[in-house]
Amino acid sequence: MDVYQSRAKNQHDLAIYQFGYEKCSADQSFGPFKRDCFMLHFLVSGQGLYKIRNKTFHLKKGDCFLVIPDEDTYYEANKSDPYEFYWIGFRGVNAKQLMEDLGFYRDDNFVYHSNKQEYDILYKYMRNIVNFDEVDEKVYLYNLGHLYLILSLLMQKTEKVRESVSIDENTWKQVSEYIAFNYRQPITIESLSNQFGFHRTSLYKLFKRNTGMSPSDYILNYRLDKAMQMVKNTTHLYKNISNECGFNDPTYFYKAFKRKFGRTPQQIRDLN
Repeated sequence: MDVYQSRAKNQHDLAIYQFGYEKCSADQSFGPFKRDCFMLHFLVSGQGLYKIRNKTFHLKKGDCFLVIPDEDTYYEANKSDPYEFYWIGFRGVNAKQLMEDLGFYRDDNFVYHSNKQEYDILYKYMRNIVNFDEVDEKVYLYNLGHLYLILSLLMQKTEKVRESVSIDENTWKQVSEYIAFNYRQPITIESLSNQFGFHRTSLYKLFKRNTGMSPSDYILNYRLDKAMQMVKNTTHLYKNISNECGFNDPTYFYKAFKRKFGRTPQQIRDLN
């Protein structure tokens, strides 16, 4: 017999607060007002808009949008094609963290766009939840299970929980210092990803945001700048400088050096 242990990163302990269905009339709106729980809406048809944190999201069939507690939110049905939606309100000790893990807070994004297959599944789950006029303990557990199934489906698009974690400036400092101490060694986006535990896409965005360069371009330029210092301030052989600065191929080093600085290492020394 195989026995597996399972430990969640966070104990979510979600509790359903309310749920329902709404077929809106033209220009029907809600808010602006503050909710006291998270409310996940799923559009089964039509169009509309959602406003939160001075941002406007245009909604269409298949979109999920998240209303968060204690913040002013406003949503409005399209005049010519008003939406209809299912919604479920819930609370939980770590509900906010879970929503962040799902990607709803990342870059102030509060909308999830489902594809055709996801739409069919979400429609089924949401419809099952609101299909009861009375909710006893058995029905409540049934609905709670469907809520977790919905969130599990949304989680699949985030790839890994760690990928959706916002990387702050302190992380950039750690990454840049790591490169400064280890540029002589082989460094790749994969090795950085393993070292810091972030997905390569998140690291790529971190480099672009802080340097305007990809990780590989940043590392290459860092090594070339170090090589330039050694060319100017030492009498080391160029092949030794190449090795010291993390270049395994001297020929590639010479070409990259000239491409960046417009001169060969020897020409730089001659100018000095």
